[in-house]
Amino acid sequence: MEIVDFVDKNDRVLGQVTRKEIHLKNYIYRGVHIFVLDLKNRVWIERRGKNVEIKPGYLSSSAAGHVKSGESYEHAAKREVREELGFRNIKLERIAKFNPSNLTFNGFVVFFIGRTDKKAVKHAKASELLLLTKKQVENRIKKGEFAPLPKHLYFLCKKLNKF
Repeated sequence: MEIVDFVDKNDRVLGQVTRKEIHLKNYIYRGVHIFVLDLKNRVWIERRGKNVEIKPGYLSSSAAGHVKSGESYEHAAKREVREELGFRNIKLERIAKFNPSNLTFNGFVVFFIGRTDKKAVKHAKASELLLLTKKQVENRIKKGEFAPLPKHLYFLCKKLNKF
């Protein structure tokens, strides 16, 4: 059972609950999203599994998840990249922090980007793992395949010239 912190509107810890309780009780939580690019500027994208709580079947980031209780955003991002893609010792750049909103499902979400020359390994919760060019990502966004937050993060990356 994964224990996470719930926080106030200033991102100060108020207590701990299970990950499932966070969304059931609509607590403010902490989360991370990461885009990992290869050396050709293609981005690893996972399709969310059919049994996940939020946006099952949609395309998402390379990796994402809740920050565990007592964990930093940076440590959570590295853990998620390792667990979901198999990348170890990847350097991640912190790009932005989003306040709780409908877009973030009521969480503080920190967004990171990393680069690697390694091949990702799909984890059990993802139904598919894709390596996409910018054009392929944009075509799938037009088709409505992306969850709202990862779509927003993609356009932020493009605006900041991170691709």
